[in-house]
Amino acid sequence: MISNATGDEFSRESSVDFAVNAVNSSLGLPANKSTTLWEGINNEIQLNDSIVYSYNPDLESDPYGEDGTLWSFNYFFYNVKLKRILFITCKATSLSEHYSGNSDLGFYGNITLDNDDDDYIEDDVRYQGSPIFG
Repeated sequence: MISNATGDEFSRESSVDFAVNAVNSSLGLPANKSTTLWEGINNEIQLNDSIVYSYNPDLESDPYGEDGTLWSFNYFFYNVKLKRILFITCKATSLSEHYSGNSDLGFYGNITLDNDDDDYIEDDVRYQGSPIFG
């Protein structure tokens, strides 16, 4: 696959915390789930020693630019010492677009948070292929 991405579509973020907060906010993660996610990521890439870049493509080259996409984010965490790159990407797609058959959305349904013990309860959730989180 050939990419038409240009250097001006990438920007260095001011801090790891900025990207972490942006991801948490976009995903609507509660604090306890967020901590678990970032502890796992930190074990692999050591976030405090990483540089963060975001990929912000123009509409023509955006891989998520199809109809029904509500928002997306793309972050690269680069640890020079460990020679590791972590790429985190996500998109939100309109359910109406999915139900019309025009989306490649791999997950849809309702997930609610049980306020008693902060466990996720799945209600009417379907997966296409392998889910990212099980």
